[in-house]
Parts: sequence; C-alpha cells; structure tokens
Amino acid sequence: MHLSQLKVSPPKGMAHGVWMVSKDADIAETLAVPPRKVLHLRSSGGVLGAENVIIELAKHSDAFGYHSIVGTLNDVRDAKAEFMLTAKELGLSTTGFKCKGKLDLACALEIRRFVAGSKIDLVHCHGYKEDFYAILSRIDVPMIATNHLWKTTSVSLRIYKALDIRLLRMFDLVTGVSDEIVTEMREVGITGAVKVSNGVDVAAFDIGAKPSDLASELGFNSGCTVLGMISSLTPEKNHELALQALSRIGSEDVKLLIVGDGPLDSVLKARVSQAGLGSRVLFLGRRSDVRKILSMIDIFLLPSLQEGLPMALLEAMACGKAVIASKVGDAKNLVTSGTNGLLVHPCDTDGLAAAIETLLANPSLVAKLGRQARRTVVEQFSSSRMTAQYCELYDRLLGPKQRGTQ
Repeated sequence: MHLSQLKVSPPKGMAHGVWMVSKDADIAETLAVPPRKVLHLRSSGGVLGAENVIIELAKHSDAFGYHSIVGTLNDVRDAKAEFMLTAKELGLSTTGFKCKGKLDLACALEIRRFVAGSKIDLVHCHGYKEDFYAILSRIDVPMIATNHLWKTTSVSLRIYKALDIRLLRMFDLVTGVSDEIVTEMREVGITGAVKVSNGVDVAAFDIGAKPSDLASELGFNSGCTVLGMISSLTPEKNHELALQALSRIGSEDVKLLIVGDGPLDSVLKARVSQAGLGSRVLFLGRRSDVRKILSMIDIFLLPSLQEGLPMALLEAMACGKAVIASKVGDAKNLVTSGTNGLLVHPCDTDGLAAAIETLLANPSLVAKLGRQARRTVVEQFSSSRMTAQYCELYDRLLGPKQRGTQ
C-alpha cells in the first residue's frame, strides 16, 4: 500500500468540527514535546534529486515532531561540498563526516560516535554508500533507507547495486520513490519495501515571467522557444536523444538549454559540434539558480532511459511548464499524456521530435499542459505531504513518544 492511501476520519459519533478541535489540541501538546532527532546520511556532491528530497524533509520535519540533521559523507577530494554548503545556507542543522575512500573505518567510527553523542533517535540513509557506512558503523538506533534509483549503466554501478541489495536487507525499513523501484526490491528479497513519492516545495516554484537579464545573458531574443534539460550529464539521462530530435527540427529559433555537469560533458559538446547545433544548444554547467533557469524554459524535456520519480520533473511541473517525458519509472504515472504533459518512448527519436513539434505548433496546448502540470504537483506531490508520509514511517519504527520525556 502507498502511504497516500491511508485516510484519517473523525471517530464514529464525533462531529467533524469537534474532532478538529481535539486534533488541534493533540497537535499543540505534541509540539510541546522535544522533537526526536533524525540523521540523514548522504554522500557529498552536487545538489540533485536525492539531495533536494533531504532538504525538503529537513525543512518540514519539525512540524511533525522530528528535527532533521543533514549529515554528509565528505570525500576529501571534493573541495566544493556543494550539498553541505547549500544546507547550511538554508539554515538547516548539518554535520560532516570525512571519508577518505571506499572503506574508511575512521568514518564509520565517527558516525557511530555522533549518533551516540548527539542522541540521534533514527538514521535515514539515501544511497548505497550511505547504506554501507551506516551498517559498518553498527549504529544502535533504528535505520531506514530510501532507494532513489539503482543506476545500472556501468559495470561498477551494477556491482554497487548487488552490494546494496545485501545491505538493504539489514535495515529496519526500506522505501523506494517509484512503483518500479519498490517492485524490483521486493523481487530481490527486500519484501517489506514501501513506496513514498517525492515532493517539492510548490510555493517556491510559483514563478513569473522570463527574467530579461537571464535572456540577455544567454543571447535569446523574444521569439525563441526554449527547450530545457536539468540533470546530471550521465548516460541514463539520454541527452543524445534530445540532440537527435533537435537536429530534426529546422528552426534556428528553437534552442536547447542543458543544465548540469557530469562525465558526459565533453562527449555531448562534441556531439553538438559534429551535428552543427552549436548556435542552438547552450551548456550552462552546474547552476544554483534552478528556479530562474526554469522560468526561461518553455518546454521541459526528460527523455531518460531510467528514472525513479525525478525531482527535476516535479520542479518543472510545479513551475507550470509543459513537459515531455519518457515512459519510465514513475514519470509515466505522474504524466498523463495529453492532460498534464506528453509521454514518449525512451529510444524513439521520431516520437520525441514529433512531440516537440506538436507543442511548437500549439501554444495554447503548451499553456494548458503547464496549468494542469502545476495542479498535479500542488495536489499530490508537495514536500509537506512527502514529509508527513516519512514521519509516519518514523513513528512506526520508534513507536509513540511519551509526552514529557526526552
């Protein structure tokens, strides 16, 4: 069962208004209790989907009686530690654990000492490396792990997946962000896995018109139609398909923004040069002003080969953007083709090009899909809704908190 299917109704014989007063009193009394502490573990790096999930949980969990601490495994070779810096700038509680390699016993010991010394009540892991170090630390508190996506586009990633399957069986509770992920986990013996959908801060993505300063910076005129992709530059994101589709659309006024960095950066830039698309494709690298970038985009593309429930797609939809997404992961459940976006097969260049051309020829359809996209996210995929569902799981693991106790 998905947690969103759970319904709370007034007790039999109690009027709704009276029940609400009772619930308000319960909430007020609960908020007077010191919150439990949750340590979220994530390997340091850029701020992508999983990192944004953690940020949203940390922003909203206090309202549900849980104080979140963002804990990063800091690779000593990574001088930027962007995720840690972003969390600090947002005023979130943070801590860092130095990690010198794939097997750093000192890092595991540091995590164990922090959990004990800070009286952490629960540890929530968000990736295979974090899962490994949490198990290695022999933490004496309940542990939950979220599988955001097992990537399998290289031999090393397939090895990590095999290791993570063994690790996840040792956790008290495991969640996945999509139906496909949960089904796959259950098929390999993680039978208690449950689904919790990702969510975004819908108020933060209620954006306005295109910013003129950014348009000038990018060299776009008012007649341009801007396609956009925001993701890591990795094989599963399938940027190649977007470039192939763009080459079949002849208009010079159709531009493609590629935002993000990753191992395919130089490969994709070479492809653009070879295809003669240099004047139509802009690589912006890693950006911190994602909302501003989204305000520039008319049509958001997600032609991925593999996904869970992509935060980038939710954010674009929350901004009221028309989206074209692959029929993979929970993207195919989030997007109803023709209602709040368009769906294509992940290897269908003709299909993606045709979908883009359909929207280019129908501005009113672009507007309609964008309105419905935002409504979908507001009603079903808010970060507060996601946080409430995770906190229900925390309650399940820890049991009811006794008022007046630490």
